[in-house]
Amino acid sequence: MQGAGRFDTSLWQKRLREEWQEREATRQALLAEVTSRLSDYFADKRVEEVYLVGSILREGAFYPFSDIDIAVKGYRKITGAPW
Repeated sequence: MQGAGRFDTSLWQKRLREEWQEREATRQALLAEVTSRLSDYFADKRVEEVYLVGSILREGAFYPFSDIDIAVKGYRKITGAPW
């Protein structure tokens, strides 16, 4: 204990930093994988643009329970219909 009523929190702070680093490494790897998979998936689709939004783009904001938000602009289904 450091002084009256004070506790050493260095181990707790170290663990929080480690958890943040692990989450960030996971986020970066997942972002690269999702970007690649979306590019492959939409390669033969008729879309104007594909966006990733949300916590996967923000450092330190992505958690194991986070979802991945995808927005697609101008999707046109390819059918035999003339319109």
